[in-house]
Amino acid sequence: MDIKTTPELRASLREYHSLKSEAGKEDPIQAAERKLVGRKIDGFFPTPKTLGKRLIEEADIRPGMTVLEPSAGKGDLLDVMQEMHGDSVKPHAIEPHSDLRDVLGQKGHELVGHDLLQHDQSYDRIVMNPPFEKNADIAHVKHAHGLLNPGGRMTAIMSAGGGKQREQFDEWLESVGGTSEELPAGSFAGSDAFRSTGVNTRLVTIDKSETAAPVERSPEPKSERKPFTPQGVEGAQMG
Repeated sequence: MDIKTTPELRASLREYHSLKSEAGKEDPIQAAERKLVGRKIDGFFPTPKTLGKRLIEEADIRPGMTVLEPSAGKGDLLDVMQEMHGDSVKPHAIEPHSDLRDVLGQKGHELVGHDLLQHDQSYDRIVMNPPFEKNADIAHVKHAHGLLNPGGRMTAIMSAGGGKQREQFDEWLESVGGTSEELPAGSFAGSDAFRSTGVNTRLVTIDKSETAAPVERSPEPKSERKPFTPQGVEGAQMG
């Protein structure tokens, strides 16, 4: 840099301080996620990255497939999906909680609804970590199965707890040809867990028969994705 005059020096210092100030600013997405730390949001236990990769690998997603993440949270599974598949798939996301929807919007994920149980668009692949409270994961997985296209596959993390409803679910799972694998203890309590829990979990995989009746399609859902603006961070409000 060839600075010869006082005005040139002042201009260079202004540019330096401007760049230094920009460098010191926290990434808006990281800031929004940091605000979620310690907050009690029902059903919000983001999928640790290692487990997310396993769930997505099991789903066998291929380029051009339609994909749904119906319990998207702050986008952990969607982020891993993007890392693994890039632009070859464009997954849809459903999330009811406004704070988490804001984070998803900032990340550029495509929101198509607030409530899985009211959603009726069909998909080739569904990858999910639904809420466990009051056996909500059972209702979510059954409804998601109804959204699979013939030949489709879904993978889900579910509670490994017991009880009559779980026994009935296991009977249903067997009737549709699904499989269940117990996950290691502490799968949500490791160093990569955003919100830790010691609950026992399992990985459920269901393939829908190629000869199953096609899902009656609704019109393509309108994307709720909005351009991110810095003001959106200040107003930010959860596989």
